[in-house]
Amino acid sequence: MADYTAHPTAVIDDGCTIGKGVRIWHFSHIMPGCTIGRTATSDRTW
Repeated sequence: MADYTAHPTAVIDDGCTIGKGVRIWHFSHIMPGCTIGRTATSDRTW
């Protein structure tokens, strides 16, 4: 189970590091090799 929350429409590519407590909003795209620190909120492409 993931330590982050992602909206069902979010696209999360393989090879990402996503911190505990991160919230990924609708239609976000998290690209390969991306690192997002804990408790961040994504509302766009990273």
